[in-house]
Amino acid sequence: MSSYHVLILGGGVIGLAAAYYLTGEGLKVLLLDPGGFGGGASGACDGMILLQSKKSGILLEMAFKSLEIYEGLSEELDRDLEFTTRGGMVLLENEEELAVMEKLIQEHRAGGLKVKILTRQELKGRQPHLSSEVLAATYCPHDSQVNPLLLLRAYLEKSLNQGLVFRRERAIAISDRGNRWQVRTSGGNLYEACQVLNAGGAWAGEICSFLNIDLPVKPRRGQLAVTQRIPQIAGTSICNAQYLKTRWHKNFREQLSEEKGGFSFSQNQQGNCFLGSTRGWKSFDNSCTLEGIKKILRGAFRYYPVLENARLIRFFAGLRPATPHGLPILGELRDCPGFFIAAGHEGDGIALGPLTGKIISQLMCGKKPVLAVNKLTPENLKKQGF
Repeated sequence: MSSYHVLILGGGVIGLAAAYYLTGEGLKVLLLDPGGFGGGASGACDGMILLQSKKSGILLEMAFKSLEIYEGLSEELDRDLEFTTRGGMVLLENEEELAVMEKLIQEHRAGGLKVKILTRQELKGRQPHLSSEVLAATYCPHDSQVNPLLLLRAYLEKSLNQGLVFRRERAIAISDRGNRWQVRTSGGNLYEACQVLNAGGAWAGEICSFLNIDLPVKPRRGQLAVTQRIPQIAGTSICNAQYLKTRWHKNFREQLSEEKGGFSFSQNQQGNCFLGSTRGWKSFDNSCTLEGIKKILRGAFRYYPVLENARLIRFFAGLRPATPHGLPILGELRDCPGFFIAAGHEGDGIALGPLTGKIISQLMCGKKPVLAVNKLTPENLKKQGF
């Protein structure tokens, strides 16, 4: 039986970021993921780092701190992550949406976020390809984007260089052995560690079920479409007000057949456009649907008619780890010393991943975290009525 200081379950951005920081502390770390690195939501997203999409409070605070890490991360990891801060916009189509966003802007400004309203005339000057149907838009210069696959690979390579052991295996049983944890895998192996980190994304609830713990994390499918490389047509990340609404409305009682969605648009440095997105409860089904793709394309062509001439080269879907309260769960289980959770970020995994990995590694090492996240522990979320 192999022994480690830390055993991480999940090879997405959070598990890999934690592995990077923990191995950097000289700890012996094993990471298990049956699908390889980035096989879940982290490898099936557009890479947008939107601060406007974060509600004021702990999520916005985390977004600012994570953005600070991103600004120096390419140099730190010795790899071009295609990180850029080009700003972002939320498109508004009527007076009702405008009124709601004006109120939200006040809250964001109070939280330190720079954001303003652009009139239709100002918007036309910045977005010449945008449909004239749009009444106005918010603009935030902090909004950024990154290449998620480059980010994941950089974290993995650095961690491997620092001693990480990575195995493509699935945990099928977890047991508490006092001051040690044992994890049995589908390959018949038994591993032992002082601490375990559940960074299983949409599967985090299933992992906790091994300990008879009900973790309120459910898979929420998001579908996207990708175009061929075309000249830059927007310059910023884009979403509409409905996109924010569907992000913040997390009703687990919705019918499983219902596929909600809003418009999102980003373009990478090579010119590929990422068009999204849908949000639906489909258990662990990560297949694309004709209905979902049609919904995405209708929105894309309505806002940016020029996209009708772009060839579509790929469709994909990812399972976002959603919680009923819209907050990630972060910290040690009080009744299971040494068992930590970092999950439930839904569509914010890439945006908050670097900070989350840093915070959870600091907590596991007994250090004071760079940002206090006491309110996100399982116990405190439960006390708040979640």
